[in-house]
Parts: sequence; C-alpha cells; structure tokens
Amino acid sequence: MLNSCLSFYLKASLKSRTAANRLAPCRAAGTTPQPSTAQGWFEQLLIGQPLAALIALPALGHGLERMKRLARENAMLRNMIDMAADLVVMVHDGEDDGRVVYANDAACRHFGVDRETLLTWRPEDWDVGLDAAGMAQVRARSNMQGKYAFETRHRVAGNAVIPVEVITHPFQHEGECFSVSIVRDLRPHLAEQARRLQAERHSAESEGLRRLDEALRQREDEYRRHIHRLAFFDSLTELPNRSRLSEQLCQAIEQAARHDQQFGLMLLDLDHFKMINDTLGHAVGDQLLCLVAERLQACVRNCDTVARLGGDEFAVLLPDVRGNGDLSRVAGRIIEAFGVSFSLSGKEFFVSSSIGIALYPADSADMDALFKYADLAMYAAKQRGRNNYQFYCSELTERSTERMTLEMALRKAMANDELELYYQPLADVCSGRIVGAEALLRWNRGELGLVAPDSFIAVAEATGLIVPM
Repeated sequence: MLNSCLSFYLKASLKSRTAANRLAPCRAAGTTPQPSTAQGWFEQLLIGQPLAALIALPALGHGLERMKRLARENAMLRNMIDMAADLVVMVHDGEDDGRVVYANDAACRHFGVDRETLLTWRPEDWDVGLDAAGMAQVRARSNMQGKYAFETRHRVAGNAVIPVEVITHPFQHEGECFSVSIVRDLRPHLAEQARRLQAERHSAESEGLRRLDEALRQREDEYRRHIHRLAFFDSLTELPNRSRLSEQLCQAIEQAARHDQQFGLMLLDLDHFKMINDTLGHAVGDQLLCLVAERLQACVRNCDTVARLGGDEFAVLLPDVRGNGDLSRVAGRIIEAFGVSFSLSGKEFFVSSSIGIALYPADSADMDALFKYADLAMYAAKQRGRNNYQFYCSELTERSTERMTLEMALRKAMANDELELYYQPLADVCSGRIVGAEALLRWNRGELGLVAPDSFIAVAEATGLIVPM
C-alpha cells in the first residue's frame, strides 16, 4: 500500500510542478518564483503550490482548478506517507551525492532527530551494515533493476544498531537523479514471528502437533541464525566481518596471555582492485572477492580466521604461532597463491596483494594497536612495490608520524605562501640559445631554509595537495 501511495504521490507531485511551469508566464509580478534547485521544488511539492497567487488569476480557468486538485492530492498523500509506519527517505544522487531531501515523520522517530537535522545527513551517517563499496553496489544494482531490496543494519535513536529491510527505487526528474528508500524495522517482524511460534507451540496437544512444534522451533532457530549472520558475517563472501574478527581477536589476546602464546594479525588488500571494479563492473568485482576469500582460506589452518573488513580489505588471524617464521611462511603461501590467475567472465586476470603483519605480544598487547600496526605494515608493502609482505617495526610508526607532521606543515606552507616557483632555463647545446624553461617548485621554510623537493613532493602527491599547488 505504501509503495503504491508513494509512487502515485511522486507522479502527482511531478505533474503539479509541470502544470505550474506551464502557467508561469501568466503569473503576476511579485508572485512566488519557481524554485531553482531540486530541494526547492521538492519542498514546494510537499507543501503544495502557492495557491494564494494562483487564486488571483481567475482567467486561468480549468488550469487553476487542476492545480488546486493536484495540490490537494499532494497534501493528502503527504499526510498518508507521514502517517505510515515504515520510514521513507528520499536522497539526491546528483552532485551532492546521497544528501537527504525528504524524510517522513517515521524516519525522524527512527533516527531520533528532527527533520531539519535529518536533511543534513547522508546514508553513511546511519547505515553501519554497508561500507562505501557496498553502498556503491546497492546504487548500481538499483539503477540496473529499477527497484532493489536488501537487508542491512541501521544506527538509530539511542545509538542502537538494528536489522532493517530496505527497498530503494531510483528515478530521474529534469535530468537530476533521486532515489526513494522505504525502510522497515525487522525487529517487530521477527518478534512477531517468535510470538506466533510460541503461541503455536502452546496449542500443541497431540503427537502430530508436537512434531509441528519441533519444526517451529527449527524455524525460530533459523531466524536467530539469520540475525546472527547479518550482525557478524559478510553477506557476499560469508566470511566473518570486522565485528566478529574483533570478538575473536579479544579471545585470542586472553588465551595467549593465559598460556604465554604468540599470535599474528595480517591485513591485506588487493592491488589495483578499483580498476577491475570500474572496468568490468561490480558483479565481476564481487566474483573476484569470493574467489579471493576461497583462496585465502586454502592458505591457512582450520584454527585460523579469515575475515573481510570491507571493500577489498581482508584480515587473517593466526593463533598460537612460534614467531615471524610461521607468519612468513603463511604470507609467502598467500603471495604464491595470488600468482595464479583468476578466471572471471571467461577471461584470465592476475591480481596481487599487499600484506602487513603485526605480532602479539612483541608489537603490542592491545587490539587497536595491533590493527594499526598491521595497517602501517601493509602501507609499507605498497610503498615497496606491492605484491609483497612486510612486518611491523617501530620505524614505521616514526615514519608515519613524520609524514603526518610534514603534511600538516605543508598545508600551513600553502596558506602562508611559503612555496616558491623557480624557472631553470633550457639551452640549445649547439647554438647556446635559451629555448625554454623548466618550472621548479621550492619550499622556503624561513629560518629552516629551502626544503629539498624529494622531501615533500611525494607527500603532496599522496595526499592530493599537489593539485592546488
């Protein structure tokens, strides 16, 4: 019912705006101007056209009556949508990618904020079940299918995280792209299922009903397992997600501390994965991620954990190792396994991986620090040409701190005009004439003097500061 009302409401609103545009040349001076932005026209659609100006033009005849009727229908349908139990959110998928332009009352109650605040949000502000790559895949599939339903998790009022079902409808109007999402809280549905199953169990009085009771119990267990998988496992690869890995990492720390053991944490991502995703599409990229998950699992022991952290980033937790030697052998097997081509859409592709490794307790006994150190080591592997693995060492932290300090100083240098441009003449060796000049950028740090280009150009390129320079 809500889908039908919402579709009719949008169509009626668009018709109302089109009729208003046709009548625009007849408007008297001083009347309300037509909105010039997507947000402006949508706000007028929600509250109805400004009829005070139109009533003053009786010569418009049937056109005016039609505008009144459309405005009444808009107001009525808007009230119906605001009274709906399911929340409705409309976002603008244009230059302001993902910005909310409309939300009904149920959406405001769902997220525990007022409408004015909600209109400043984007989907990533509430969706904790999808990362940036996952959201991009949802948009791509929605645009391809015209309507796409999926399950995810929302952070709602009270900072709680709940399972939800989302149905998203993309559409275009006057060259601008929008999408309307209808969101349903799965908790009442699952609770109602549980209550219904419990009521059916109480009515079981015969052997046949007892067998039915057992089947209902199994269905209830399936619902619970489904919720558990949504919360702790990646829906694409079926690997543990970041939340599940964090739980297992805490357990590994406790066990290693109790039994005086060591364990390793590897972080790895695929080199140039974005190029494959952009060239061949998200469907092929998803196939590659599934193949990578299978290949990683084949490289480790049954007691080890392979997890997908999001996008093309994976993690491997290896408990009870003897030291760097064991970790080097596993990392070597992974590098070697990635040396075999992947078959995608009938074609062969080679994808390498960069791996960073941290060791407990030698590097740290803190979970967050181990994640950070493994990530620094992975970044070092990328700097050394990719397709290799690196262990964390304290120099990486020092290098990272120096790089951050240099980046901050470079931003201040740009604001303080400390960057200077020099021109080095280029001469013709035969005639001795100057035929051109090479522009050279130099950083004059005042009392510290000129900074060598090789000290800051790489940081400027990595951070994107090279563009405004």
